[in-house]
Amino acid sequence: MVITRSWKCFYEKVCSFGVYEFLNLLTDLPEYEEAMRLIKLTSSYKFLSAMDFNAHFLSMLTIIEKCMARLEVDDLPLLEDILHKVGTDHIGRGVNPENFDLVIPPMVAGMKQMLEDKWTEKEDIAWTNFFTLMIHIMQEPAWSTSSIT
Repeated sequence: MVITRSWKCFYEKVCSFGVYEFLNLLTDLPEYEEAMRLIKLTSSYKFLSAMDFNAHFLSMLTIIEKCMARLEVDDLPLLEDILHKVGTDHIGRGVNPENFDLVIPPMVAGMKQMLEDKWTEKEDIAWTNFFTLMIHIMQEPAWSTSSIT
């Protein structure tokens, strides 16, 4: 599977390169700046200092690692449970579920930078699709509470 193979390469590189170096690389990307700008315009959640946003990307790496572990053992119900909890937590903090996907472009761009020559169009498509699926699952708690009106 493209994402499990590339995740292992990415994770190893981040571990050797350094998480904070990855965050520094990330903050230099135009995709990161655009996500910050859009989130500041559309969010009622006020964590949006650069330091808080970097911490958010760091916690995203932890969530992605948990999801990858669930995929490896084919535990999709637990993967959904993890993402539902993350989505519910974000919604509870006032983050608009429609904006969850704003973190996809900087994450994909950051991974591409880290994997360099190991990154192909297949990885780009696979990770964009996987992050989109993760976001969709995170949004489900909002739909289940707002669809009955």
